[in-house]
Amino acid sequence: MVLAQTEEPVKLAFQDSVRVALENTKAIDASSIGASFGGAWINLSPDQQMMIKKQARLMKKKGYRVQPHFVNYYGTLVAAINVEKIDAQKLTVFLRVIGKAIEKNNPNQVNLTLHQARDFFEHHALNYEKYFRLRASDDDYTFDYLEPAAPDTSRVVYDPKADSIAATIPTWQRPVPQPQLLGPVIIFKQLSLNFITPFDSAFLKSTKGTFSLRDRVFVGEGGKFDWSPAGLSADSVFYEFSKYNFKTAQAALSAVQGKLTYVGRLPGKVPGIFEYKSVKHVGKNPAAYPRFKSYENNVTILGLGSDKLHYSGGFGLEGPMMTSNSVSGKPATIEVLGESDKKFKAVALSLTFKDSLVMSSNARIVIYQGSDSLVHPSMQLRYNYGRQTLALGRSDAPLHKAPFSSSYFGVDFNADRIRWNLKSDSLDIFTEGSAHVSPMVIESHDFYDPEDFRQLSTQNFDFNPFALVVNYAVRNNTQDFSVFELTDAKRNAGAVRMAADFLSQKGMIDYDARTGKIHVRDKAIHFLEAAKGKTDYDNMKIHSLADTVANATINFKKNTMTVHGVDEFNISDSLNVLVKPDSSVITFFAKSRFEIQRHNQCRQF
Repeated sequence: MVLAQTEEPVKLAFQDSVRVALENTKAIDASSIGASFGGAWINLSPDQQMMIKKQARLMKKKGYRVQPHFVNYYGTLVAAINVEKIDAQKLTVFLRVIGKAIEKNNPNQVNLTLHQARDFFEHHALNYEKYFRLRASDDDYTFDYLEPAAPDTSRVVYDPKADSIAATIPTWQRPVPQPQLLGPVIIFKQLSLNFITPFDSAFLKSTKGTFSLRDRVFVGEGGKFDWSPAGLSADSVFYEFSKYNFKTAQAALSAVQGKLTYVGRLPGKVPGIFEYKSVKHVGKNPAAYPRFKSYENNVTILGLGSDKLHYSGGFGLEGPMMTSNSVSGKPATIEVLGESDKKFKAVALSLTFKDSLVMSSNARIVIYQGSDSLVHPSMQLRYNYGRQTLALGRSDAPLHKAPFSSSYFGVDFNADRIRWNLKSDSLDIFTEGSAHVSPMVIESHDFYDPEDFRQLSTQNFDFNPFALVVNYAVRNNTQDFSVFELTDAKRNAGAVRMAADFLSQKGMIDYDARTGKIHVRDKAIHFLEAAKGKTDYDNMKIHSLADTVANATINFKKNTMTVHGVDEFNISDSLNVLVKPDSSVITFFAKSRFEIQRHNQCRQF
């Protein structure tokens, strides 16, 4: 008889049991961690080994699975010891933090913590994905588990003086509350962060802060972010942070408190907001980020040619491009002076500065003529302060159809382009497609046409926009008011704004769509009075059709406006006055007076 022999089951050492459990998953990553864990285990102190065993038992008791929980747990430890080469004291603190997380957090939260910690130990990164990596360098860190602060039960004594002082501090200078981080965190006494994407590599240098392993949020203070991703010198253009926070899973960073330095363009540090996003560049265009906007709208910009160009406004950067943008959104102004007089002024919500150019897609233009002016509410602007040349073009803004208005010549006219070399005495005015297709139309300020009045009265509104606005001005003896003063139960602000926009395009009012302010022009009041038969008017409406020369030229030295391509026109229908110049040229003087060549003689009207 053969006696059966029984063998006692072999009890594996802890590190071997971990290896077997991970190998049984048949997953390459898990098997690799299992194979490496034994070597890491022997480098641990007995106290650290005891902590790991205790945490593993608690995880098993709470229903944690091998995949992904234990794989990330042991993978984190292997990376900390073999890759990060973490010192013993720091590892002990980390194990205590993870122990608290296992006790107080649910399995999903713990897994997020372990996954993020593993990324940190393996790659020294706060985010490590294919399309975005956030690497940490030059750092000094420790771990902690943050608990909610105990409620403050101390009695606060109200101080009216302190409250009144605080009320006078601008909003942007007041402390900005940061999110409260709880649970497992890495506290960095110092570090630099490298944002790496397929499009950019950018740095936030010499900062400090706290990183939530569970929530993937970084709350920081201090640090410097330069404009080298946009091709500018890192030593010359940079933003210095105050307090800030951001989500580390996104290739984006913003701050509402900090200061910009731009050597050669700003006289000092300018407070404002910062924004960075890593986005794909289109073609060879420079990066559109980082971006900056100043809080204040009274920033001095250096290097604008000479003291003849006066600038007031904000300061912004969009990648390498300088702008006038400020957080307030208030308009900026440039005013150019001559040797003894003012040349022109441009007011725009946004100006851009590039090389020797000041540009805007939509600017209010005032060209000075002594104490008079030539005005348009919305033109494209391109001023070269190096060459002192001004180029105006038709904008795409709602008021692009509005006419130019000359207070000196007493006329309104449409134009698509103006070219002016400020060193010369004259500027040229053009309309596009002038060859009998799109004439330059000139009307006197005293012009009245019943058909035009009808069109002003019967547009697609439930009310008469022209009568509403002008009657309000006459009735209240004011030519300046707001669209909101014209609203009632039947007319909301949107409808009145549309009406104001329409009347502005017709040259009847000056309208600021941003503020809603209206200025009723004298022409509009005269137009209404003429319609009622209460005042004299004329019918002077001139068409200029020119191909090879400018439609009109204003000579500032002679104070004349010479118009080309004029066939014939009426001065007065009632008096049957028809004017036909011999040379197709008419010359305007002050207050709608003009001169023509007729039968080799100059005749003035």
